[in-house]
Amino acid sequence: MKTTSISVVLLCLLTAVLAGCGGSDGMKADLARLEDEAQRAAVVEELVAAGAASGPTLVKALANPATRKAASDALIRIGPAVGPLVVKARGSKDVHVKIAAMSVLDAIETQQTAVTEAKRSPGLSWASLDGPFGNSILCLNEDSDGCLLAGMANAGVRRSEDAGATWLEAAGILSEYTVWDIASLDGGIYAATNGHGIYKSTDCGATWESSGDGLANKFVHAVQPVGAVVYAGTKAGVYQSVTGGRSWSLLSDGMGDADVRSLGAASGALYAGTADGDIYRLPPGRTAWVAVGVDLAEAPILCVAPLGSWVYAGSEDGLVFRSTDSGETWTTLADGLDGQAVTSLVEIGSAMFAGTAGGGVCRLGADNSWSPAVDGLLNTTVTSMLVSNDNILTGTDGGGVFVAAAR
Repeated sequence: MKTTSISVVLLCLLTAVLAGCGGSDGMKADLARLEDEAQRAAVVEELVAAGAASGPTLVKALANPATRKAASDALIRIGPAVGPLVVKARGSKDVHVKIAAMSVLDAIETQQTAVTEAKRSPGLSWASLDGPFGNSILCLNEDSDGCLLAGMANAGVRRSEDAGATWLEAAGILSEYTVWDIASLDGGIYAATNGHGIYKSTDCGATWESSGDGLANKFVHAVQPVGAVVYAGTKAGVYQSVTGGRSWSLLSDGMGDADVRSLGAASGALYAGTADGDIYRLPPGRTAWVAVGVDLAEAPILCVAPLGSWVYAGSEDGLVFRSTDSGETWTTLADGLDGQAVTSLVEIGSAMFAGTAGGGVCRLGADNSWSPAVDGLLNTTVTSMLVSNDNILTGTDGGGVFVAAAR
């Protein structure tokens, strides 16, 4: 009881002190400026720069629908320093303020977890898996039985049943094709090819058969399972199969740019990145897409990595974008990437890594900048990445696969 009372007193004192910073007139002026869309961005930067002293103003702004989103983002950027005020706002009678405060607290907690993980996690040290060599490894996949597969440029699929110690070539005509993506579902492995549709294997890639009835466009860049449904991203939209790949139907209502380059899924939602730099979201149980990132980039979106309501996307022009609200708003995270195409994004242990075409692998820091993580990575043209248990596997352009322990 004594500890609780002390905490309450401290919280009240902190609130009173912060409320006095700048006076009520200053708060009213800032709130008015926040309502002005033309001034909002500049005001937010001022408030963030002021740190905890801006807490009362930003919490007050949560009650206004016009300024709620900007205030939430600013509070998240300031971080733990405004935590006590946001905790108090969580108890508001206004349900919208309550929900906004809870979202802010969740985001701050996620940030703190990432910072803690970054401090205790050692740097990556890469080692070669001794193959497969000769061609770009455009994708990596591991099924539930531990079967490891690598999709190659103009060379089909290589497979390994011993964690990458040895690699075997897939049999049949698939060995001549470019394989952009591989996904597994219910014992089936699906390979997306460049101009030849989708092929399916049920024996760790030893044999493949065409799986394309109804797939009108054969240029498939991405394949993604969501629940029991398999989706295929093609140059003419997204197709779905509810029959394990035996038949496909077009599902592109609401999608303006139909040239899909990447797919990603989380919490039942499917995200699609397109050649025009747009991102679309297919909500759970829906059949029409929602545009959540129109003209996000000036180049194709090569990878999408949803993590619950957080979504990361990487573009061919060397940018990474992050949304903390299922794609409604986006922040650009480009510092440190040097304009290298972002080919892949993976998350492990609350740390985010980007594979780039020339800069190797980069890690996102707590300050939202990227730093190289290339010790031992002999080929820095990274074309794909995969998380396997506590390891990250990296496919390169002609240099085989590298592995690093992320913890």
